[in-house]
Amino acid sequence: MATSRFFERRSIRNQLKIYLEKKGWTDLTWSEGFSALSLATVEPPFISVILEDLGKATLEMGNNAENNKLFNRRAQINVYMESADRVDALMDEIGDFMDMEAIIIKDNNNNILGSMISDTETILMTSIPPDTAGEADLEWHGIVACLYETYYP
Repeated sequence: MATSRFFERRSIRNQLKIYLEKKGWTDLTWSEGFSALSLATVEPPFISVILEDLGKATLEMGNNAENNKLFNRRAQINVYMESADRVDALMDEIGDFMDMEAIIIKDNNNNILGSMISDTETILMTSIPPDTAGEADLEWHGIVACLYETYYP
């Protein structure tokens, strides 16, 4: 399932990028996962997409037939910007995206593998001011997180 999580994360990134570009957010640097995220290399404006596997989902009546194809995921979008106003504005756009857009999971050949739908009641946004202790380049850090139900037909 590690491969499917890669495609899930990549699909979130691709669809979020298209959404934000339509809203006027261009020239953003993108990364995926924890391994690509190193504070030494972060230059605002920067967005990182992280996806955590929370295991199989259970329906109210129990697991779905034969094999469970419904999974819980937690998506976290990290935003690094030059000012509080910009990080807050971008977090609002990302929150709107999570609230309104279903994710179509596609592989590298553009084949549809499944879908992801957010639990809009779990959208969480927070911003963290820069650490001013001796830092020359100050950047604001924003975090937008949400739980998703992921289904593979």
